[in-house]
Amino acid sequence: MPPAPIFPPSSFRASLSLTEAQVASLKAPYLDTCMSVADIQALMREVTNEYLEMGYVTTRVGLPMPQPGLRNGRLEIGAREGTIAGIILADAEGETLYQPPNLFSGMVGGPLNLRDIEQGLDQINRLPSNRATIRIEPGEGAGESRVRIRNEQGFPLRARVAVDNSGSESTGEMKRTFRIDGDNLVGVYDGLSLSYSENYQEDKSRQMTQAWVGSASVPYGYWTLSYNLSKSKYLTSQTLLTGDVLYSFGDSMNHTLGLDRVVHRGQRRKIAADATLILRDSESFTRIRDLETRSEVGSRKLSVAKAGLKWTEYFPKGMLFVNPSCSQGLKLFGALDDDDTFGQLDDSKGESFTQKAQFTLCKLYGYATARFSFPGSQLPMNWTAIWDSQFSANPLFGTEQFSVGGLGSVRGFKDAWAAGDSGVFLQNELKFNAHP
Repeated sequence: MPPAPIFPPSSFRASLSLTEAQVASLKAPYLDTCMSVADIQALMREVTNEYLEMGYVTTRVGLPMPQPGLRNGRLEIGAREGTIAGIILADAEGETLYQPPNLFSGMVGGPLNLRDIEQGLDQINRLPSNRATIRIEPGEGAGESRVRIRNEQGFPLRARVAVDNSGSESTGEMKRTFRIDGDNLVGVYDGLSLSYSENYQEDKSRQMTQAWVGSASVPYGYWTLSYNLSKSKYLTSQTLLTGDVLYSFGDSMNHTLGLDRVVHRGQRRKIAADATLILRDSESFTRIRDLETRSEVGSRKLSVAKAGLKWTEYFPKGMLFVNPSCSQGLKLFGALDDDDTFGQLDDSKGESFTQKAQFTLCKLYGYATARFSFPGSQLPMNWTAIWDSQFSANPLFGTEQFSVGGLGSVRGFKDAWAAGDSGVFLQNELKFNAHP
């Protein structure tokens, strides 16, 4: 026989740290029904699962006693949220490490939310020399837990020297790169990087390229602040039919300040919002014999504001990442102003400012991965799809245009490029491991 109904409630009140929408969704199937013991148990399981999905893994759901509202059809469900008694950060040998306040700020004494702890763990593990794991241990008080983080730290400095032919034909194909990376050098789980690259084996009086790049990032809970500075210069030359040599040369400096915030993270999904300010300063010249001319179009300052989302979905055998963003050219920080320059000509070369400095463009970037076995066998295979796209109704400067070609996109076209204000790119890659 089915269990007898115990009362006919018209509503119930949940003493929970859930939103009104969550509570309404949970209780909706049971309103104006005659709940049985099995129904109450099912409801409590649903409430528990809701807490687990939110990351409150030590929360206990129950029925507080007494229940004075039962006669009036009101059921009260209570929850005791587990709290964090302490967070211990230690190395592989168990020695306690310095724990900066920017990793787990304000968590001790508050509810234990696994998502908050995972976020701090991600901030530690974003540095390649760290490999941190967590363990939740019982605390001394009722409902209390201690969070123990074990970090197997590697050497915080990494150096890399590379020689390849990734350069361009115009500035020199053979390229060498020197790079050094540092993890947690300041003590706040910061990341630092410096690199220098140049061409070689060419006559640097005829063709040359050099680039310096420095970057830094600092976390604070769900936030990450980053800064990037890059400086480069180039020289190309071309012998004319007259025997004269036409030189093109210039330099550029870019500043990029970014702020990233994880706005949602669950068992299978993570969403982050980011805002970026970009400052570009470029100078471009040509020289033939003793006549040197500054390019008014190639020499410019741009300031760009960018905002976007980073959406990641995890699946049992793959993942999906989507990154929509929009950028807007600004008039700040001495940037080129369309109101002052549009339509003006450089009389010496007949150049025209048709490009827009106060442009608007939107991008959609993403990739998907999947793991599977080759049909009819156990041969493991990996599929990766990468897509990139951009749309703008404005004519753009070259630094803002969408381009395909080179080593990074269309294989086999190392020195062939196509660029435009709008475009779409899709790349599929299928890999298999012959010796699993």
